[in-house]
Amino acid sequence: MPPKRTTPVPCSTCGAAVLHLSKGLCKPCYDRQRRTILHDAIAAQKRAHYLANRERLNAQSRARHWANRARYLAAKRAYWAAHATEINARRRDLSDDQRRERAALARMRRAANRDAINARIRAWGPERRARHVAHSREYARQHPEVVRARGQRYKVRKRLAMVERVSLAEIWERDHGICQICMKPVTKATASLDHILPLAVGGDHSRRNLRLTHIACNVQRKHRGHAQLRLFG
Repeated sequence: MPPKRTTPVPCSTCGAAVLHLSKGLCKPCYDRQRRTILHDAIAAQKRAHYLANRERLNAQSRARHWANRARYLAAKRAYWAAHATEINARRRDLSDDQRRERAALARMRRAANRDAINARIRAWGPERRARHVAHSREYARQHPEVVRARGQRYKVRKRLAMVERVSLAEIWERDHGICQICMKPVTKATASLDHILPLAVGGDHSRRNLRLTHIACNVQRKHRGHAQLRLFG
């Protein structure tokens, strides 16, 4: 039996001086390395199992999703209602670079999986497609301001400009329900978001560049340059 070491020896990874080493490593480094090796092995087994049974596992996942869809949606709505302030604050705290990075990643994913996305859409049955179209039309009838805001964000993304998630209700409250062009009260049926610096000349979709207007005032203004009415900090 070899004699016990009395002089500390440095760990080959962290450099800590200890009396007992395992394969040249101190106990914390050895345990960390062992967990990493086991984690990689388990992850490789999971990947191999998924690749070998992809169709069956995907079918099970889809069946489980549709069987519990109502419960999932209810839980999601409850979470959003309970954490709306926190979620909106996190979104507002995102920097312009982070927003552009997320938008670029989303475009890359869509471009890389365009064929799969189109095939999935084509695989929809006529009944499901009709149900989706009817739901979209009903939602647009009940929430026209949300649909208009979504269209504006889509136009901004196509121009590769910054897109900030801003609701009409938020701008309405900030501008006190007053059209910032004619300075008259705005109703929900006639409300619109106008870009101070138009999208056509390089403006972005952000709180600083948005104001509340009537739809008619917004259409009449069109994109005639930079509106020096007010800028929001």
